[in-house]
Amino acid sequence: SDIGGSMDYDVVIVGAGGAGLSAAILKQVNP
Repeated sequence: SDIGGSMDYDVVIVGAGGAGLSAAILKQVNP
């Protein structure tokens, strides 16, 4: 249960980080 929760948490963090990174790249490409 704890391991599954940690995995879900990591996935959320990675997903949020990826979205933020994509947004930052788009802003640089199209300022």
